[in-house]
Amino acid sequence: MLSGKRDVQPRFAPSNRVLELAQHKTSKAVWATTPCGRLNWGNQEPVWPVSASALRARPSERIQLLAGHKRDFSAREAHRR
Repeated sequence: MLSGKRDVQPRFAPSNRVLELAQHKTSKAVWATTPCGRLNWGNQEPVWPVSASALRARPSERIQLLAGHKRDFSAREAHRR
């Protein structure tokens, strides 16, 4: 119920921190997804130089197994329907 008094200030007001958090946030998608200043897609150049030891490294059998293609189960799913 509203009181009939005029110019009555509310007793409790939001703090400065609450007012700051209530403001719209700026998008961080641009700087969060870009690893360097300027990146041209499709030029096949690495963003950082590749070390000589990384170029000489040979993957283990486990890494080669994990890097293989997944089996395609979509034909079986279509057949069951």
